[in-house]
Amino acid sequence: MDASNGKSLMPWPESLPAVQFRDILAQSGKTSRGRGLRLSPAQARALGLPVQTAGRRARKNPLDPQAILTAALREKLGESAVLPEVRNLIPGRRFRADIVIPASRLVIEFDGFQYHRSKAAFQKDRERQNLFVAHGWRVLRFFNKQVRDDLERVVAQILDIASASMA
Repeated sequence: MDASNGKSLMPWPESLPAVQFRDILAQSGKTSRGRGLRLSPAQARALGLPVQTAGRRARKNPLDPQAILTAALREKLGESAVLPEVRNLIPGRRFRADIVIPASRLVIEFDGFQYHRSKAAFQKDRERQNLFVAHGWRVLRFFNKQVRDDLERVVAQILDIASASMA
């Protein structure tokens, strides 16, 4: 049972090889949270299916600074050029980047007390940033207040760095 919504998850048919099960699901056009399909994100990842998390965040709070910045960047760079909540940028690690601009190998992260409620969480985030950099990604960090109070300046800064990376 999925604890987040109380609905039963689709059972993994033990008699069916994972590859065949994945192909059947992929042909249906469903994702882990698709209508009528109740796979957990872990089950979907195990099958190689896409796991969608970005839409949920924006629907929960349309005033969320991450959703606002994603929309502003997509307006400037195009829908497919800006990816929110991307997992697996680093092979073998299950880190999630808040926003990614793949063409410029740019990761945008949000900082603040709500994300780092402890010293350990803050330290883990720094280790994660160092791994992103070690794997060729550039990391920009912003506070929610920066996005809410000065979105144009934040977007301009990101676009300057992104365009310099692509040049």
